[in-house]
Amino acid sequence: MPSVGDTKTVFGRTYVYSNPNQALGPGTWLLSDGEGSLSGEQQTEHKVYGQAIVDASSIPIHKGMLIYINSSGNAVAASAANVDSARVVGVAIDPANIGQIVQFTQNTAFEFFNAISITDEAASGLDVGQPYYLSSVNPGKWTKNPVRDDPSIEILQCGTAVNEYYMAIDIQPLAHKSEVEEAARIAGDAALSARLDVLEVDPTTATSVANSIAAVNASIAAETAARTDADALLMPKSGGTFSGSVSGPEPVADSDLATKKFVTDEISSIPAVDFNLDYGEYA
Repeated sequence: MPSVGDTKTVFGRTYVYSNPNQALGPGTWLLSDGEGSLSGEQQTEHKVYGQAIVDASSIPIHKGMLIYINSSGNAVAASAANVDSARVVGVAIDPANIGQIVQFTQNTAFEFFNAISITDEAASGLDVGQPYYLSSVNPGKWTKNPVRDDPSIEILQCGTAVNEYYMAIDIQPLAHKSEVEEAARIAGDAALSARLDVLEVDPTTATSVANSIAAVNASIAAETAARTDADALLMPKSGGTFSGSVSGPEPVADSDLATKKFVTDEISSIPAVDFNLDYGEYA
């Protein structure tokens, strides 16, 4: 039993197995464009929003790929790798090689019978209800898992899977990350300011804040005084001397530390020697 999206070639013609509504019966093989998409009148016609020649710098465009228009006015497979290539203008209605004209559409339900070749996940069907984004890995392709941890990568949602084989195309406006971050900061500042306004008019909060400020100021004053006292006792590690009057308790044991002032005072209290004594009398 074939699966929806399977292809086969018979007498040089390619067919795709399709079953848009399984509740109505089994699927059937329909003529394909060779890429796993319905061809001719069998596929839904889409409104053409524009067309352009596929640029030489682009890869060949597959049906359903996301494209952007470069500065030369040519179509290129889009990529979220940088802001310029992420300016998606639409989805390719039909495949086109380099130098050929590709038409693109927007804002429609687009058939994704070739999801396996135009999504990073390479699954045969879409993940129903999930948003899909422009890939930063494979130009032109879609992805369910955009790169979010690299500030150089753009995150651009381009559609939502409405069932396994149809995507609701809804290309979101592209905003620079700096603009998004600035808007988030402004919103955060506004929310914080509003919260502070509420707290400031609350008497309980105001008293608590005042007490906290007073406690902090007292702590700062105490630390300043302690530092001042410590600075008065400063003695450099080498070649320095104490400054000012440094005193302490009288040492009473060999293990006690005597201050310089105590030693100086003790030396000063020793009587002077009288060198005028007549030492002859002891002879």
